[in-house]
Amino acid sequence: MNYTIAQPRSDRQNTPQSPSQQLQRYAHSPDTVVLAIPSPDTAIAAQIAKDLHLPLEECLVRKLSIQQHTTITIGAVAANRTMVLNYDVINHAGISQANIDAIAITALQDFLGQSRTNPSPRLNLKGKTIILVDDGIETGTSVRATIAQIAFQKPAKVILAAPGLTPTARKNLKALVDEFIDLNLTQAIDDVQPWNQRFMHDHNTPVSQHRQRINRQSATPKLAQV
Repeated sequence: MNYTIAQPRSDRQNTPQSPSQQLQRYAHSPDTVVLAIPSPDTAIAAQIAKDLHLPLEECLVRKLSIQQHTTITIGAVAANRTMVLNYDVINHAGISQANIDAIAITALQDFLGQSRTNPSPRLNLKGKTIILVDDGIETGTSVRATIAQIAFQKPAKVILAAPGLTPTARKNLKALVDEFIDLNLTQAIDDVQPWNQRFMHDHNTPVSQHRQRINRQSATPKLAQV
């Protein structure tokens, strides 16, 4: 009887890397923090922070949506009142400046209410390397508002990590950061399970719960919200 001895896969070096592998050089860095833009899929940012043993924090940013059509996003506003608007949508929908102001005020009041019910010290980003993870960029207004917000604190480096961007969105956002990582969510684990399925059970877990769990595990001191 003939036997075939299995050989190591010679194409392993050509296998696409998982998101955590793409960012592996930042693992265990005391001056690096993962910032998640709140969305239904923040588990991706949580998994990256866990794998790299980095603290996880959330960005205080809100999408601005038309009240009657919550799926229509006209922009985004950050907690420091930095606002980015999508004028293509605004002009097409005929939204007045008064309506824009009212929508923005509602979002800022939400920030104020959140800070009262869950107060936390301000996150110091000066001199830090920031891995900004947006799990699902649509119009790009949320991530642009966040980039503008954290720029005020003069971080050493801002890395935007996001999956599935269009060429136009990629080009526009790359110009705003020091480095862009096009996250690969299809990489297999042990040739069986896609990387993003590792945490699909955490799909609707709030960032705060991910943060508490990961920052307890991390040797890096816990930081606060930005």
